[in-house]
Amino acid sequence: MVIQTPTLIIGAGPAGLAVAGRLKKMGLPFLLLEKSDRIGNSWYSHYDRLSLHTAKEHSNLPHLPFPDNYPEYIPRLTLISYWENYVKEMGIVPVLNQEVKQINRNGQVWVTETTTDIFHSERVVVATGYNRVPYFPTWEGQEKFNGTFIHSKDYRNAQPFVGKKVLIIGIGNTGAE
Repeated sequence: MVIQTPTLIIGAGPAGLAVAGRLKKMGLPFLLLEKSDRIGNSWYSHYDRLSLHTAKEHSNLPHLPFPDNYPEYIPRLTLISYWENYVKEMGIVPVLNQEVKQINRNGQVWVTETTTDIFHSERVVVATGYNRVPYFPTWEGQEKFNGTFIHSKDYRNAQPFVGKKVLIIGIGNTGAE
């Protein structure tokens, strides 16, 4: 099926929701596509103790401040609840289970193909997250290491590492945590 929309937003994480919220408030039509069956999907699988590393007064989505009773640094599950509420409050209806296969320009129209539909739009906003695909480096001699390698995307909590020596490579937010 071919579906027409002026603006197509790909990704219903925080960036996609922010764009959708602004367009909704401005009365501009759009469609918001999400690959999974829920908004903010990647945040469900992040490590247990994850909290925003920015203060709440700088981290809310447009037009909906965080509730006063939220802590300064918002925990992962609380943040997910906020996003779910944002969608309801703003009247945003994401189109779920829409994995984008390709985006092409055809004259003045963007043609976005998903696993089930084709979307024609004047604009496409790609909001799929800058760290959506993890990078796992390799280096000379790595094959000689007898221990376990894991990427931060697979880390949930410290329990599996109790009593073990651990080397953390990378001092991003997850490594510091």
